[in-house]
Amino acid sequence: MTYSKPEIEKAFLGCLMTESALTLDVARRFNISEAWFTDATCRTIWATCVLINDPMRINTLAVYDRLNGSINRRLIDDCVDAMITSQHCLHYAEILRDNYIRRRLENITLEFKDAAANPDKSGTELIGEMQECISDLSLIRPSSRTPEQRYNDILDQWRAAHDKKGGGLLTRWIGLNTLLGGWRKGMVYVIAGRPGQGKSTLLANEIMHQIKKGVSVSLASIEMTENQICSRMLAEDSDMSSFRLDIGNSTDEDWPVLVSKAGAHAKLPLRVYDSSMSIDDFVAWATVEVHHHKAELLAIDYLQIMASTKRYESRNAEVSAWMNIIRETIKRLDVPLLLVSQLRRSESGSDTTEPRLGELRDSGAIEQNACGVILINEKDEKEDRYQVHLAKNRFGPTGIISMKFSRGRQRFENWEDAVKTSQKQDGIGEYKESGE
Repeated sequence: MTYSKPEIEKAFLGCLMTESALTLDVARRFNISEAWFTDATCRTIWATCVLINDPMRINTLAVYDRLNGSINRRLIDDCVDAMITSQHCLHYAEILRDNYIRRRLENITLEFKDAAANPDKSGTELIGEMQECISDLSLIRPSSRTPEQRYNDILDQWRAAHDKKGGGLLTRWIGLNTLLGGWRKGMVYVIAGRPGQGKSTLLANEIMHQIKKGVSVSLASIEMTENQICSRMLAEDSDMSSFRLDIGNSTDEDWPVLVSKAGAHAKLPLRVYDSSMSIDDFVAWATVEVHHHKAELLAIDYLQIMASTKRYESRNAEVSAWMNIIRETIKRLDVPLLLVSQLRRSESGSDTTEPRLGELRDSGAIEQNACGVILINEKDEKEDRYQVHLAKNRFGPTGIISMKFSRGRQRFENWEDAVKTSQKQDGIGEYKESGE
């Protein structure tokens, strides 16, 4: 599809006013400026959005109010009408870049036509100046790394992994670190299980572990409220039963511990978003949390109750589209994402059978787009022994980890000699983490 210059400029601004966080991130990558817009109205709208400079506040109404009615509201709405969807903002930015380069080349051609007529300039000088201009234009592209920088980054990454004995954010559980090596940047990790098997509890335990280490975590909890999540974490960290506290069975001895822990928890780097979320909301939320609030780890609980914003031919197609967007967003933001997902009921109709990758509910794209998939299964109710199966690991071995579940305190704990690997791999068993 071809676009006129004003159309593509309006379409990009439409994205900016409907999906601000994503579009601003693209604009930063391309280093877009006011000079990229030829239409005077588009330049004014762009400059106004830059002045607002807050992804949560940029929208058509805010732009119109900021301009005090100096531009007809219909012209602002035309920008939104010009776009297909906000997910096309990268495509629009590429066309904007090409149009800007073409205009600059036209201007350079005219400038050097006049310069060539100047007898005081030598041919060598003219060629040097033209090459410099062309070289500047060649730099107008999305930010990228040179081969030398790429390999230096790889070496730095391996040095850091050697120093901390892990390839990412080390988890709470020694057995999982042995197989996984930590949560890696730019990767999606799925935590899956059938209803009531402890998916949200495992996630909460891991978040508590990370924020106590000083890692900034942002959680989108679509199932539980912020108060419910924080009360669970506070009770677990205080070595108490949240249920006992909820029903009023606390003791006088509990309160000094709870008050002290609550004060410490209030300073931990955790942000919780507990409203409904669509896939477009996710992109904006994730971008703001990483760029503005400096989140180092993102988490969603859980995938299947995200809100739909448009019709798909099937639920499978919808979740597949979601997973593609989630993977690309996390890859762009370069932080790990822990994504809770439900499993389908087993084919036998019983929840006693061991879960399998094929039971990930609604779409096989969940497995395809994930770097790692963790399946939770209660193995022995009497001993509170759980089997945590790393069923997919893109960068290493898969395997089964045994964990002990403390029901009263809602805590998954390390189990001695807990790891059973399903394949041989160099370096397995070398990861250690003190204090666990």
